Amino acid sequence: MNPKGQLQISFHFIFAVVGGILFLLFFFVLIKSMIGSQEDQDVRGLSFKVETIIKSAATSPDLTFTVTNLPKAKYEFVCDMDAFGIESYPRINDGDYPSTEVFRYTSVFAPRVVEGDRLFALTRTWEAPFPIGNLLLLSNNRTRFVFIGQNMNVVQWLHQLKEDENLGGFDIQVLPATSADWTTFKDEGHDQYRFIYFRTGGHAFNGNNDLGVRQRFDDRATILSVNLDQDKQGGELTFYDDIYPPGGTAIASSTVEFHGSAMLLAAVFADSATFDCNMAKALERLNGATQILKKRLDLMAPGMSVDCAAIYGRAPTVDMLLGQYVGVNDLPGLATLFGHAGTLEQLEQRNREIRARECPLIY
Repeated sequence: MNPKGQLQISFHFIFAVVGGILFLLFFFVLIKSMIGSQEDQDVRGLSFKVETIIKSAATSPDLTFTVTNLPKAKYEFVCDMDAFGIESYPRINDGDYPSTEVFRYTSVFAPRVVEGDRLFALTRTWEAPFPIGNLLLLSNNRTRFVFIGQNMNVVQWLHQLKEDENLGGFDIQVLPATSADWTTFKDEGHDQYRFIYFRTGGHAFNGNNDLGVRQRFDDRATILSVNLDQDKQGGELTFYDDIYPPGGTAIASSTVEFHGSAMLLAAVFADSATFDCNMAKALERLNGATQILKKRLDLMAPGMSVDCAAIYGRAPTVDMLLGQYVGVNDLPGLATLFGHAGTLEQLEQRNREIRARECPLIY
């Protein structure tokens, strides 16, 4: 064969191969782009659906429990707080979506990751002691909460708490401390385990004794220690978000005081950073609610009877008690209102006295 003709044939062959490869590559990129675009569109649709669910749940009556079926995905409810303010947004399958007013102003308490195809939501109204706003508690069917009571008295209280707070739809197991033996505790394959130790009169969890948790549940477990006051209306929360540090002993992430079951349950559902950030949102509403009550008091004062005015004006005056709430913008500041004979308790007592005298209520 003519060498020139042979070279021409080889050139055409190579050109055809290269052209084919380029065509296939273009086709592959086009298909991938279309698939990626569809996936992005699907996830954006999910983001809108999740926002709608949260908006609806956040405005529902107290103790409303809902279950929503969703396409299987990994959901995270991010709340970041720094000196410039609060940023809150959904993260779905590791993709971040812009913050909206719904996410920015709704206090959402959830495990680190809510992964699966069902979303459980419980609405709780936070009162301190007057109603402030709703806290939204989220979880799924792949997260187990284990409530561990110091003794049978605490265990009975936990069973009652579960009933009173409409927690029956969540995967919650209640155990006495004597049964919380990590060598026999059954791992049923949940994505996350949240262990909550409840006790009165002392620390509910000893960081040196968590070896069994680490060995059995790896990094799927987090721990919350709840040291209850005697009346079980308040107490101290200690978060153990990371129980796997070098050296082996669990280190507390943070410790805060709480009052009321709504604030307690918010801590049960979230880690320390999520709890702090979303309580900061709730504290914004606290200041707004306080200003409304103070304004209402100013409008009521001129028409109030002498007897009622005397109760409102007795030292410390109701206006002074409400004034203690103004400017509270963090959890340590909130804690100063709690405790025996604290501002919150005095406000509750004064409101009861006013109700008994049939005077206009504070709240």
